[in-house]
Amino acid sequence: MDEGRDGSLFPTADDAKGVPEEHVDESEEELGPASTVPPAEEQKDENSFSFTFEVTEFSTREKKLYSPEHHFGGYRWRLLVFPAGNGGVGDRSEHFSVYLDCPGPVNEADVEDPLNDGQGWSRNASFKLRVLSQKPGGKPCERESKHQFSERDCDWGFQDFALIKLLYDPKECFRVNDTVVLQVSVTLQDAQPQYDSRKTTGFAGLKNQGATCYMNSLLQTLYTIGTFRRGVYQMSLPEDVNSTNITYALQRVFYDLQKGQGVVRTKKLTRSFGWDTVDAFTQHDVQELNRLLTNHLEETLKKEKKENYITKLFEGKQCNYIECVNVPYKSENHQTFLDLQLTVKGCKNIYESFDKFTEVEMLDGENKYKADGYDEPQDARMGYKILALPPVLQLHLIRIEFDPYRGMGVKINDWYEFGNEIDLTKYVEKSDGNDVYVLHSVLVHSGDVNGGHYYAFIRPNPEDGEKWYKFDDEIVTEAKPKQALDDNFGYGGEAMADADNNHPMVTNNNIKKCTSAYWLQYIRKDHVNTILEPFSDEEVPEVLEKRLVHENEEEELRRKDRAEQLLYMSIAIVTESDMRSHQGVDFVAWNKVKKMRVKKVMLLSKLLELLKAEQVLKDLSRLRIWKLRMTENRTYKVGVEPLEWADNIRLSSLIKDYDDLRFTPKTYAAPDTHVRLFLEEVPEEEPLEKEDDEVLLFFKKFVPKPLPHLEFVGKVLVNASKSLTEVAADLFKDEMVSIENLSFHEEVSASEPDVQRLYGTTPLERCNLTSTGGIVIVEAVSSLIREEETERNLNPGAPLNGRPIETVIDYFDYLRMRVKVKFIRRFPLEDDGIVLELLSNDEDELVRKELARGLGERRDPDYIKLYDSASGKSLPSLGDFAFRSMTLKEMLIKADHASLHKGDALDLPSVPESKVMSIFGNQDALKTKSTDRKPVKDYQILYYELTDYPVESTLTSDGYIVEVMWSPDRRLWGANGNQSPIPDELWKIEQFTSMKLDADTKMKTVLDRMHAVLKPPAKLTSLRLLAIEAKKEIRVLSQIALEETYPDVLERVERNRGIGDSHIQVLVEPSTD
Repeated sequence: MDEGRDGSLFPTADDAKGVPEEHVDESEEELGPASTVPPAEEQKDENSFSFTFEVTEFSTREKKLYSPEHHFGGYRWRLLVFPAGNGGVGDRSEHFSVYLDCPGPVNEADVEDPLNDGQGWSRNASFKLRVLSQKPGGKPCERESKHQFSERDCDWGFQDFALIKLLYDPKECFRVNDTVVLQVSVTLQDAQPQYDSRKTTGFAGLKNQGATCYMNSLLQTLYTIGTFRRGVYQMSLPEDVNSTNITYALQRVFYDLQKGQGVVRTKKLTRSFGWDTVDAFTQHDVQELNRLLTNHLEETLKKEKKENYITKLFEGKQCNYIECVNVPYKSENHQTFLDLQLTVKGCKNIYESFDKFTEVEMLDGENKYKADGYDEPQDARMGYKILALPPVLQLHLIRIEFDPYRGMGVKINDWYEFGNEIDLTKYVEKSDGNDVYVLHSVLVHSGDVNGGHYYAFIRPNPEDGEKWYKFDDEIVTEAKPKQALDDNFGYGGEAMADADNNHPMVTNNNIKKCTSAYWLQYIRKDHVNTILEPFSDEEVPEVLEKRLVHENEEEELRRKDRAEQLLYMSIAIVTESDMRSHQGVDFVAWNKVKKMRVKKVMLLSKLLELLKAEQVLKDLSRLRIWKLRMTENRTYKVGVEPLEWADNIRLSSLIKDYDDLRFTPKTYAAPDTHVRLFLEEVPEEEPLEKEDDEVLLFFKKFVPKPLPHLEFVGKVLVNASKSLTEVAADLFKDEMVSIENLSFHEEVSASEPDVQRLYGTTPLERCNLTSTGGIVIVEAVSSLIREEETERNLNPGAPLNGRPIETVIDYFDYLRMRVKVKFIRRFPLEDDGIVLELLSNDEDELVRKELARGLGERRDPDYIKLYDSASGKSLPSLGDFAFRSMTLKEMLIKADHASLHKGDALDLPSVPESKVMSIFGNQDALKTKSTDRKPVKDYQILYYELTDYPVESTLTSDGYIVEVMWSPDRRLWGANGNQSPIPDELWKIEQFTSMKLDADTKMKTVLDRMHAVLKPPAKLTSLRLLAIEAKKEIRVLSQIALEETYPDVLERVERNRGIGDSHIQVLVEPSTD
C-alpha cells in the first residue's frame, strides 16, 4: 500500500496545501468548548509537541470540524478535519481531508505591529499528520509537510489525505466503534528564506490556480521554444487595455516569465479562455489545451495577415489510404497534424508505437472493401503514411483507455521507453534522411484517470549537454537525465512480464507506480539551433514592453493597497443615542453610526480611550461591550453574553475564527465592516454584571401618525421568567398608557421586513425571547380598531398616496411590498405619466381606483383599462391585452420587467438604510440573468387607457371590443399590401387603442374616432384586418369595407380565409392609402 499520489491509498507528501477557499463549506462544528484549552499532550523538547484528536460518530459527519485548541510556543494549534472530504461544496470526495490550523498567537499583545514588515504574525513549523491504527502493532497512515503559518495562510495540510475506504477497512482498524483517532506532531522551526527559482535556475515558476498544473507544464514547454516566443511577441496588441484577448494574455505570461519578479500568475490567461474559478479547479487535458491555444493563434494570424509560425513549427503531413490488391484502385486522403497520438498499450517503446501507427491492415474475407467502379468487394490494404514531420514533433502518448468491465476509463501506466534521440527516417515517406530528433521536453502525469498532477522536464538547449530542469508549478529545479527519462517510463505491462532481474524497472524500487510520461516534444536535430535560439530581453517589442510595464506598475500599486487593507479593520460603534435617533426597522441606521478604520493590532482599551476622548463614551468603568452578530434573517442582534475584555486584548481577536483575516483569491478587499459593537453604559443604580438567566431586550413603539414610524423606547436586562406585560409595566410607568391595551410583536427581519406576534402574559423563556438582543415592538390596542371608512392621511410625504397604515402589521407589509409604478396613457400616447406608490399585492380593482384618484377629475375606475408596458410601442404580448383579476405583482411580471427592485420610495426614517431589495423576493422566477438586467429604475411602468366602455365589458350579442392600431409608415406593406411576416425593425406602431362597437355599427366609425383623436396630417381612408400569429408574425387577412359591420368582417374572413387557432388577436389597422 505504498502507491503514489492521488489514486493511491497513501498519496505522496509533496502536494500539501491550504484549504481551497472556493471549496470550503462555511458551516462547521468545533469540538470542545472554546474557553477550555487543554495542554499539549506530549512535549518532546522546547520546539516539539504532539496531541491526538478523537473524531466520534465519524460516518455521520458531513461538515468540517475543529479539534480543541492546544497552546505551544506562544501560538494556538488545532486540527481541521473534513470527514466527508473537501473536494468541493456539496461533494462527497473519495478522500478525507486533514489540515493543521494555527489561528494565531495566544496573546495578541505579543505580536509586533505588522506595519513594520507588512506581514503580521507568522510561525514556521514542520508537522506529521497521522491516522492511528487502533489494533496492537498497527501501522498509522502518515503524511508530513512544512509550512509558514500566517494571518493570510493559517492552515496547511492534505485535501486527499487518504482514501475514505481505507478508514473503513476492518483489517486496518483505523475506525473502531465509529471513532477515528488523529495525531499530529509539530516541530517549530526558524523561518527559512523562500526558494527563489529565478535566482537559482534562471527560470520562473507558474502559480497553480487549483488544478492548472497541466497548463503550467505546457506553457513552460512552449515558452522555452525561442521561435514560438518570438512569434507570440510579434502579434498585434488589442486596443482595449482591459481586453480578455487570449493572445495578449499569453504575451503577458511570457513577458512575466522572461522579465518579471517571483512566481508568475496565469489567472488573466484562464479568464481569456472564458474559464471561471470552477474551471481552474477542474483538470483538463494537455492536448485539448494545446489545440485551443494554437487554433486561436492561427485564427489571429490569419486575420492579421502575418506568417503562420504555428504551421511552420508544428505542422506535419500524413495521409490515410486504401489500395486494392487485385484491381487498379487507390484512394488517398491527405491531412495535416499538429501532434501525433501514439499507442502505449502493447508497445514497449516509441519505435513499436510508430510501427503500429504505420502498419498496414488487410481488408479481406468478410471485411472486403467496396471500391468505386467495381461491383464486387475487393481485397485491399489500408493504413497511414507519414509524408513529412514538422521541425517540432509533439507526441501524445495514449495512456487512457475505456475498460468495459469497469464501465470507465483507466490509466495505462505500462513501462514505455523513449529515447534521448530518435531516428524516424524509416517511417517517413521519401525521407531525406534527416528525420532525426532530440528530446526537448517530457510532460509527466502522476495519478490516475480521475485526477493527479502534471509537471514537466525540459532541456532548454539539447546541445548543452545533459542539463535538464524540472518545472513543477511554482518551483523550478535542476534535474538529472534519469529523472527526466527513465523515471517516467512507467511501471508494469508486457515489458514487465518480459523483463529479467537486471531490468531497471525491476531494480529501481523508487519508481512511482502511477507516474509516467504523457506528452513528449522532440526537436529536429538539424533545426535545434534555429528553433531554440536564445531570446534576449532586448528583442521584446518596445510597444509591448511599455504597455505591460505600465499595467504591472498599476497592478503592483493595487496589490500594495490590498496588502495594506489587510492590516486594518473597520469597526461600527453603536450607542444608545444612535438607537434613539433611529425611527425605522433594524438595530440602527447603519449609514449613520460611527465607523472607525483602525489597525487590527490596536488594543481594545486604546479604542475605548479614543471614544471617550471624542465624548462618544463617558464612564468606561460602567461599560458593557456587546458584539453584534448577524442572524439567519440577515438582521443584526447583540451576542448572548457581553464581551470579557482586558487591557491586552487586540481588536483582531474580535473577528470570529479569523475568517475575515483570510481573503479568497477572488478578492482581497476588506469587508465594509469587520466588527459591530454595541457599547452599553450601565447606570449606577443597575448591576454591571449580567446573570446567566437574564436577557437583554430592546423596545420600540409603533407611531401611526402623522407619518408611520418606529421609536426607540429603551433597553431592559431582565430575568427570562418574566412576561412582556411585567417588563412593559416598568418600562412605560411614566407614560399615560394602560398596559392591558398594549400589543407586542418581535421584529424578526429587517432585510425582508417581518414581525411575529407575541403574547404579553407569556414568560420570555416560553416565547422564544431567551436569546439576547431581541427587538420588541409595542403598539396601542386602540390603533388596531379599524373604521369602515378610514380617512386618508393627508400629511405631506404620507406613504401609499395617503392610504392609512394603522397597525404594525400594516407598516411591515408596506415596507416589504411597496413599489412605485409609473402609469403612462396609451391613447393618445403620452411621454409623461403619473407615479403612484402601491403594494405588490394590490389587486386590479384597487390599482385602478388609486390611478383614478391620482388622475383626479372624478375619474371612474371602471373606465380605466391597464396594459403591459410593452404593448404601447411594439407588438402586443401574446394572450390577453388587459389585466383583469390580477395583483400588481402579476401585472409587473407579465409586463416582463427584468429588474423588480424596491427603491427608496419615500424619504422616511422607516426605510431601511441602503436596502435595494426585490419586491417579490426570489428573482429566479423572472428567468433573467443578472448580466442582462437593466439599471434599476425608481419605478416600474404600466400603460393605461381611458375607455368609453366599462372594462368588464365582454363580447355580447350587440357589441364587440375591438383593438385598433395605427402605423403611419405604409412602405412596410409593399405594393400589394400582403407582406408577411413584417420584419421587427420595420414594424413601427405609434398608437394603440380599443373601442366598443355595436353589432350594427359601420366600420367607418373607427376612422372617424381615429381622426378625432389623432388628427393625422393625411386623411385616413381605409382599414385592413390583421392577425397576430403564434410567433408574433403579422398577416394581412383582408381589406375592410367602410360600410361593413364588424360581425360581417369576421364572418367573411372566417369563411373565405380562415383565422384558425394559431391566430391570437384580430386587429384593425387604419392606413393612409
